[in-house]
This record gives sequence, structure tokens and C-alpha cells, in this order.
Amino acid sequence: MEEEVFQVDYDTQWKEIISDLFDDFVAFFMPKLYPLIDFTKGYVFLEQEFPKLIPEYYRGDKKINDKLVKVFLKDETEQLLLIHIEVQATYESQFAARMFVYFYRIYDRYQLPIEAIALFTDQTPTFKPAQFDYKRIYTQFRYKYHIYKVLQQNEKKLLAKRENPFALVILAQLYLLKEAERNYEQRYQYKTRLVRLLFEAGYTKQKIENLLIFIDNMLMLPKELEQQFQTETTKQLEGEKRMPLTFENSLMAFYMRQDMRQQFLLGQQDGMFKGILEGKLEGKLEGKLEGKLEGKLEGKLLATENGIRNALRKGKFDIAEIAEIFEVPIEKVLEFQEKLLAN
Repeated sequence: MEEEVFQVDYDTQWKEIISDLFDDFVAFFMPKLYPLIDFTKGYVFLEQEFPKLIPEYYRGDKKINDKLVKVFLKDETEQLLLIHIEVQATYESQFAARMFVYFYRIYDRYQLPIEAIALFTDQTPTFKPAQFDYKRIYTQFRYKYHIYKVLQQNEKKLLAKRENPFALVILAQLYLLKEAERNYEQRYQYKTRLVRLLFEAGYTKQKIENLLIFIDNMLMLPKELEQQFQTETTKQLEGEKRMPLTFENSLMAFYMRQDMRQQFLLGQQDGMFKGILEGKLEGKLEGKLEGKLEGKLEGKLLATENGIRNALRKGKFDIAEIAEIFEVPIEKVLEFQEKLLAN
């Protein structure tokens, strides 16, 4: 089998799935916080402010892979809660100090309560800093935050929680960590199992689409195995009438693989593919695709109100970029922004 080298930005995949399934994320990782939030009022992603708040961490072309989310609480409707989410994939000696810097810069800017969580997706068992300590002669303090270490999770316990789609998200990451280096046969088995579990879980069509894209990007296969995977999985799912979505009409997760494969090889990504992978066209999953996926993803997002609202909430683009993406006047985007702020 021809050797293929994949360069996947795993942090970006995590950022995307957190944005797409944010309600489920909070329910899974912060169960005590979840019932306090009024999700009917929506939420706003504010991580685009990080380069201004912490410029020393965002020099050059560094991407924003952290999440900062403003939510509305049920008991005090005027109070806002900021949740700082850190997806940490590699060892960093000053990680706890950096978490503290994020905290005090965010608090200084917004003067609002903050909950922080760090997700560790690395392969170092002992790396799980959960607090920052400062002690001098007369001055001392301790900053503690919530952590979640993927490597320490148990597959059986995750499967017991699979009513929440993040159980499968964690399982996909866990499989990637457990896999022997470039053991694509083992990865094939993991991926087949995950997709089977996905279709059996009874998730909504939208959640299935989100998860398919995440799983497919996290567990990429060489071309021959990918073709075998698609063929065998399609056969398995054809007779499952009870499943909410068939494999073949799962929108883009698997069909785009054939044409994106060469863009992934050696990290060569361009055009629409790069835009999708880096989250440039946010709201793609909640919008619709115009046209058909005819091998080159020639469709584009419809300029729907939901898509515009979603892009504003995610906070990754300025007004002009959103207007360009959805092909609407800037005034129209500003109108939606005013409505969101009013709520």
C-alpha cells in the first residue's frame, strides 16, 4: 500500500466540533453549569478578541484555537458568563501560567464571571496542570481551573454516556492516541466502529453530519482503505431503516475525502478546501449547500438568516467578511448584529 503522510490540524477539528455542538459540549464537560444556562437566548463566541487581549500569544499567522463564549444564565437574565475553553494538544511547560494570563486579561476586559476548562488531548500521561500558584513573602494566590484528560478516559464508560455526542468525539481522540504509529489497519477498525456507533445512537441529522466530519478528519485513511471503508460501511447501513441518516447522503464528510485527499498530503491545502478546514466559511453545517457535491464541492452556502446569525455568534469574522460569505449587503449583517445584541 502506498505510504501517505497526513498533516491534520487537530486543534482546528476540535474548535469546529465545539462550535457546532456547544450545548452538548457544556452538558458533557460541565454538567453542573449546564442547567444554569438559558440556551434559548443563544450564545456568542468572542475568541476573535484574543489577539487584542493577549497579543503576545498571537503574533504572525498564529491561529486562534481557543474558545471564549458568552452565555446567558437562567436565574439572572442580565448576568453574562464567559467560558474559556482551551484545547491543548502538546506539552507546554508554562501552560498553567498562560491559563492565568487568559483569565485576568479576560476579566479585566469584561468584568464578568469566568469558568475555565482545559482539554488535554496529548499523549503524555503526567501532563495535566490544573492550577497556577504564585507565592512571595507577603503575597500569594492560587488559580484553579477545570481539566479533562482524554488519555485517562475509559472506553466502556464513554459508551455508557453516548447519548451525548461528545462521548464519541472523545472516543475518536482516544482511538487516535491508542493507535500504533501509522497503523492504518487498526485505524480502519476504529473508524468503522465509531461510524457504526454514530448511526446507532439516534442523533439528529445535523449532529450526525457534524460528527462524521470530525471523525473523518481525525481518523484519515490511505486511499485504498478509505475506498474499502466507504464501500463496506455503505453496505452495512443500507438495510438499517431505523437510522436517521444514510451513509451515502451524509452531506460531505466522506464524499469530500476523495477530492480533498491530495490537498491533505504533505499539508497542501488551498482554495475552498483550506477555507473549510480552517473554519473560514463558518456556519457551513447549519446552512445548506447550493448545487451538488460533484467531486469538487462546487456548491456554496445559501445566504440564509440562520447562517448569518450563526456566523455572528461564532465571532470569527468581521461584518464585511460575513457579508461577502453570504452575498448580502453589509447593512443586512449589521441589522442581524443589532438584534443579537438586543437579546
